[in-house]
Amino acid sequence: RKRKLARTPSSVVEGIDLSSYESLKKRIAEVHTFRQNHELLRQHVTQSHPKLVPEVENAITAFTGISVFDTSSSEWSNSCESYDSRIHTIETKLASVLSSKLAGCRDAEEMFVVFKQFTNLLSREPIRQSVKQYQVTLMENTTIALNTLQDKFTDRTSGVKPKMEVANVPPVTA
Repeated sequence: RKRKLARTPSSVVEGIDLSSYESLKKRIAEVHTFRQNHELLRQHVTQSHPKLVPEVENAITAFTGISVFDTSSSEWSNSCESYDSRIHTIETKLASVLSSKLAGCRDAEEMFVVFKQFTNLLSREPIRQSVKQYQVTLMENTTIALNTLQDKFTDRTSGVKPKMEVANVPPVTA
């Protein structure tokens, strides 16, 4: 036997408060974006400075005990602020490590090795600020390295010039 529904589907739809649906939809998107960014940060820190990974993983504890689906309270925004504060501390530590490694570099090649290690974190503001002070040094070291390389090349080819002419090889520009 068929049961008679107390409410029709259209009455159910009419009873839904769409404003709360939109805020819930927005919150779910925020949580998704947050989790993606956190995982990306964790991966980058793992690659560049693994000792700080536990601190990154600990930063997410700012969200324990809250309901991310409760869009009526300020718990989510307070937890986000706490998380951002913890991450900023980690970024400051990473910037300090990067600065000390760059300060210990003797030439452009060593600086590029350090930059390669921290490349994925250069989008973070404290790390980008840390790198700015070494841009001039990097440019100077790169210029010196290029000049040295050019000098080696021109020195090596200057004694070879007669042989090149004998072999009918076109001249090399320096």
